[in-house]
Amino acid sequence: MHRAQKSIGFYATASYVDRLLGWMKVLFESLTWAFERSFQKNDAMRARGYHLKGKTVFQLYRFHVRDGVVIGMTVACIGLFCSQYAGTAFDYFPETKDVHLSAIAGWSVAICGLLPIAIDVKERWKWHYYNSKM
Repeated sequence: MHRAQKSIGFYATASYVDRLLGWMKVLFESLTWAFERSFQKNDAMRARGYHLKGKTVFQLYRFHVRDGVVIGMTVACIGLFCSQYAGTAFDYFPETKDVHLSAIAGWSVAICGLLPIAIDVKERWKWHYYNSKM
């Protein structure tokens, strides 16, 4: 850092006071930068929970059959909706009009919207069941 500042014209004189002040300035900037980085790292690690006891480690998750089933159900619901709803055209300037859905299209939208809620409720029940066994 000192060489870079010297190359752009700082510390042009050869006096000891100028050189000492220059080195002190570089030292102060380096220490300030180091402290700032350490505080930022501390904040980031605390935000990620590194200070908690019993923190689990990172795991690679694998794609299971149930993941494929959920994706398949979502794609099937979207496909069923698009096949039943005639108004799936794209317009650059959209307009508001009444939407008339068939029963199949309505059910496919409902299933696609409620699927994440159903999965969450199932997982909460499972979690409660396993905790009650302890």
